[in-house]
Amino acid sequence: MKKILSLVLKILTFIFMVVGIIVRSLDKESMLADNNPLLYFTMQSNIWIGVYCLILFVIMLIEIKTSRKIYGRVLKIIKFVFTVSITITGFIYTVALAPGMGKDAWTFGNVVTHAVVPLLSILDFLVYEVEYKYEKKEPLWSLVPPVYYFIFASIGYLCNWDFGGGNNYPYFFLNWGSPVGAFGFDFNTDSPYFMGVFYWIILLALFVLSFAYTYYLISMLINKYKAKHLKS
Repeated sequence: MKKILSLVLKILTFIFMVVGIIVRSLDKESMLADNNPLLYFTMQSNIWIGVYCLILFVIMLIEIKTSRKIYGRVLKIIKFVFTVSITITGFIYTVALAPGMGKDAWTFGNVVTHAVVPLLSILDFLVYEVEYKYEKKEPLWSLVPPVYYFIFASIGYLCNWDFGGGNNYPYFFLNWGSPVGAFGFDFNTDSPYFMGVFYWIILLALFVLSFAYTYYLISMLINKYKAKHLKS
């Protein structure tokens, strides 16, 4: 039953990923309409989890048909990592970005890419992957996508890519040219630029690890509960 539900959730994740990206790309009133939305972590993390869910969907069907065990440790760790990434996408958008966007925050495309896809992915993880016995160090792999994107966005800043509206940065917390720069502070401002990029990066890394180890803890507690009740 869990495998069937996971198959449904994985294919829905892929479908909504495709729908969300198409809608966001074609939305003429979107804040991303004048640039390439694929430059954003939101779109990239949606593609990672959506495409990977499709791959796992096929692998699981092959397992059912052949009775072979293919969906092993490496594949589960990658799913864990991409689940954390899409969780961060939903969390940062909801908490840090959406409040300042007004009515544009909850368009259909934004809801799909920032809420529907993350929720489907998280639910799939809790239904199917959570019972895997992850090692304590494995959640650290969740830092790989954010580190990659930090490097990607920094290259874009240096190369003066247009992320939208003439900005050479995707998000305010990755704007190396902000009023406080990389290491400054200004707690008297009403703008989001009250601390430098360096500190935002540290804070975001801690957020990533907090979500990663929350999922790890949930997995560990579920496995302990199962082991206890199997003995009794």
